[in-house]
Amino acid sequence: MSYFVVFSFGIIIGSFLNVVAVRRINEESFIGGRSKCPNCSQKISWYDNVPLLSFIFLKGHCRHCNQQLSLQYPFIELFCAIMTIALYDHQPNLALFVCLVIIGYLLIIVSLIDWLSKNIYFDHLALLLAAMMLFLILSNRLSMSILFGAAIFGGFFLFLRIIGSYIYKREAVGVGDIQLGIILGMPLVWQDIVLTLYITFISASFVGLYHLYQKQQKNAEIALIPFISLGFLVALLYGPEIRSILSLWYFG
Repeated sequence: MSYFVVFSFGIIIGSFLNVVAVRRINEESFIGGRSKCPNCSQKISWYDNVPLLSFIFLKGHCRHCNQQLSLQYPFIELFCAIMTIALYDHQPNLALFVCLVIIGYLLIIVSLIDWLSKNIYFDHLALLLAAMMLFLILSNRLSMSILFGAAIFGGFFLFLRIIGSYIYKREAVGVGDIQLGIILGMPLVWQDIVLTLYITFISASFVGLYHLYQKQQKNAEIALIPFISLGFLVALLYGPEIRSILSLWYFG
């Protein structure tokens, strides 16, 4: 399978994931029904709905109302395509590749929903757990060690929730973040958990600084799930390589 085919497939799936997330938030069915402009509600023709290319040709504006469209749509499509290629390059086994892309696609959905509505749905977590268990079984990694990873990763977010609630007198970390941490901690060793947390909070801090710069809101709520998902994917795919580079850097 060529990288072009994998990239094209990823872009198409990314467009679909956009639809799934937005319609779930709006409590609409994502099965059937044509896409419509979020501003004027005009139905979008097929030639204006080609993933990534239509956004470029229309210069990011609706053909009917000329309102600017969100960068969310091309960003998710492009990110999904890049992620699909990275997973394809990382995992030559077809069954494991399928499990990983399902996990990745579900993470995009929950991340997008959390970003847009600060929410997460239990059925998405259940599907993610099922895909993760299947991946662990097929890769012969289903053992008691997964409980350690789940406890460490999920427990860290539980600790933040307790401490944050005590200090700030409000919910600092959501229950969904804890549940996601439990699921994503299963396949990770403790070094990759540390790497995931490092990437999570470093990347989230940039968004926090941007919020302060743009809105001057010190208490702006930041969706954490997109950054947890990003950190997990990077650690899962490139954890050993990153640790090797850091070891050379620190110890020569």
